[in-house]
Amino acid sequence: MLEYRIAVRFERTMAEVFAALVCELAEGRWSDSEESAGSVAVPRAGLRFGYRQARRLYSGEVLECLRPVSIVIVERYCGPAVSILARQRWHVDPLDSATRLRGDVRVETNRFARLQMRFWKSHFTARAQRTCSRVRIRLCANGRSAGDLRGGAPGDAPGDARGDAPSDTPAQRSTIGQKTGSVSIVSAKTTSVSGKPIFR
Repeated sequence: MLEYRIAVRFERTMAEVFAALVCELAEGRWSDSEESAGSVAVPRAGLRFGYRQARRLYSGEVLECLRPVSIVIVERYCGPAVSILARQRWHVDPLDSATRLRGDVRVETNRFARLQMRFWKSHFTARAQRTCSRVRIRLCANGRSAGDLRGGAPGDAPGDARGDAPSDTPAQRSTIGQKTGSVSIVSAKTTSVSGKPIFR
């Protein structure tokens, strides 16, 4: 089993952070389904979805959605001799003058997928980091419409298929973050990002 935890602090309210998180998770997963029409911001428990990413077809379900505290989704991928089950739990915690977003990703694989553990570790940790990055972009995009952030599969890098991220100001460049490849994770008005994979 692979476990990955990440935490980001935002100087926004719990409601704002949770709304941006749920909209980001919905994008490309259940946002276009008829079942969720008009209620994308708060999906009901039991909502099922499916999507394709990089030739892989995923199916999933929303296990829990408690506004504005937590959301839990589970995703499955079954390929030739490979079976992956990923559970994401996102929790929003109030702080003195800010809000902390915590993500806990647990991935279970069959014995064939374990042979590619380095790939799956990189795949799921990068997706969690990109989710936090996209939440930051949504919170910073005050004047932009929701359509400006649409497009692409879940976990796509910012500024890629989903539209370019707003250019950073000198003040934003001074934030602290965690960098993976060409994607930089930073929090709005800033703070810290931490993540550490745990193998069992």
